[in-house]
Amino acid sequence: MSVNADEVIHAIALTMVPHIGCIQHRILLEQLGSARAVFQTPVSRLEKIPGIGPVRARAITTARDLRHAEKEFRTMERLKIRALLYHGDAYPKRLKNCPDPPPLLFYRGTSDLNANRMIGVVGTRQETLYGRELIEAYIDGWRDAGLIVVSGLAYGVDHLTHLTCVKKGIETIGVLAHG
Repeated sequence: MSVNADEVIHAIALTMVPHIGCIQHRILLEQLGSARAVFQTPVSRLEKIPGIGPVRARAITTARDLRHAEKEFRTMERLKIRALLYHGDAYPKRLKNCPDPPPLLFYRGTSDLNANRMIGVVGTRQETLYGRELIEAYIDGWRDAGLIVVSGLAYGVDHLTHLTCVKKGIETIGVLAHG
């Protein structure tokens, strides 16, 4: 197993620890350098990290079984899904402007998530005729602008946006949110 694979497995495992959210995950990585190091740190030191305390420290030390995370990693390999770690170069730089960006993203495809020209589209799940016409008109205007269109793949406006982009040969990124 490569060092990168080992770090990804530990990062996945850290997302599964109760009481550790995006902010605590980032604090731990900033304090300890890697997800692997988090699991190797004694509870007494974890407790002293600001924002962690005894409850979270104990949760980390009791969650050191990596089998579930290793299984997830094998599934990712089989499906050709990459993990983008918060501190990695491929992680979307714009997302780091959020107060609580996800520490780990799962990615499949070839789009540059740090491209200079991107536009996000979010809309209702029940688009109207006017909405469909508006999407078509906007996307026609974006064709020559070199934009990558980003949306959530939900039914309605998001789905229609992606389908229209694919039909017109415009690069599109679908973001699937989950806990």
